[in-house]
Amino acid sequence: MVPDAAQPVPNHESSNPLIRTKLHRPPLPSDYVCRERLLDQMDKAMDVPLTLVSAGAGAGKSVIVAAWLEDRGHPYTWLSLDGADSRLRHFLSYLVAGLESLHPDTVQDTAKLLDSPELPPVTVIAAHLTNELDRGTTPRIIVLDDYHLLNRDSPVHELIRCYLNHTPRNCHLVLVSREDPPLALASLRGGGRINEIRQQDLPFSIAETAELLSRSVQSE
Repeated sequence: MVPDAAQPVPNHESSNPLIRTKLHRPPLPSDYVCRERLLDQMDKAMDVPLTLVSAGAGAGKSVIVAAWLEDRGHPYTWLSLDGADSRLRHFLSYLVAGLESLHPDTVQDTAKLLDSPELPPVTVIAAHLTNELDRGTTPRIIVLDDYHLLNRDSPVHELIRCYLNHTPRNCHLVLVSREDPPLALASLRGGGRINEIRQQDLPFSIAETAELLSRSVQSE
């Protein structure tokens, strides 16, 4: 899941120490209400390469993904993105650290690329990453939260596109974003390779609202 506090997180960008909390799944709020219908919808992630959770700020995107991971117990790597992750080396440093904290040495060839003064082309990086993840037999989830914070011209998008063209078996990518990412979504839909949760799916039902209000009253 997240790196153990006693274990150092690998750092492949020594001049910029990794921030551990970017690799932590956010905790569920104290008044969290289980929304089984959305957890069931998230379960479809296990049948496709990509799940996109796209909605506005405050819609509960990260909460429902975090709740699904906690409820279902899937092995996962969580990365909370920010603008600095638009730089490919910076992004890869965190992704490698998250993957290695889950399964040590699982992407050691990709990690070695980060030691080079200049990164190879994105297609080469994607090939190494895909091949290494494909060796695993345990289903794993990779969550990239706040994906909208990446610059639209970031090479990370090309890396994700290459990855989705040849998705490793048993790997499922979850993108959490306030806007649609610059990926070939129409093609993914046409091929039945994407699971989507959107703004219209996230509002509370009458029953969920009643439970939330009941919990709020009880906590007062």
